[in-house]
Amino acid sequence: IFGVEGIESVTVRLLDMGGDKLPVYMQMAEETDPQLGCRGIRFLLSRPDLMKKQIRAILTARRTFRVRLLLPFISTVDDLTAAREIIQEVLAEVKITGDSPSVGIMIEVPSAALSIERFLPKIDFVCLGTNDLIQYFFAANRDQADLQKYNRFTHPAFLKMLKAVICSCENHNTHLTACGEMASDSLGCCLLAALGA
Repeated sequence: IFGVEGIESVTVRLLDMGGDKLPVYMQMAEETDPQLGCRGIRFLLSRPDLMKKQIRAILTARRTFRVRLLLPFISTVDDLTAAREIIQEVLAEVKITGDSPSVGIMIEVPSAALSIERFLPKIDFVCLGTNDLIQYFFAANRDQADLQKYNRFTHPAFLKMLKAVICSCENHNTHLTACGEMASDSLGCCLLAALGA
């Protein structure tokens, strides 16, 4: 998309490995339950060299676009704090002092959704990762056929949690988007819009 007219900003989700995303080009430790293991930001924080390399590469796009960094699989404020420290290190290394990139988080686990108020003062935007959020909310593997009855974004309890996240973002004037199957489904899209996303 480089050089495309009319594009003002690009959001890049940092390397999101682990769980069902196991690339052949990288050796990863075998885990008893990869969905609950070292994935997303946990993996990146265990490999700060890799995280720094990716951030440096993303920052080269600043010559063309405003860049936004999206942190995957954040479950605690400590995750966010550690990630922001690494981002600050890279910004200092490449001598970016002013116009630093916006930083946002994926809301993919209930712990982040239920403590959203603690995250909002420390971030610039939010993306609801509905696939993982539903999976962890109902503790049911989304890839397992016999558990699909639990994979329901229409469940009132799930919608109540989404509404709380969306309202908090609105109250803090924090930009929120949604991704995943719920956002691509006509009913799911309508529900998200009705909730204020």
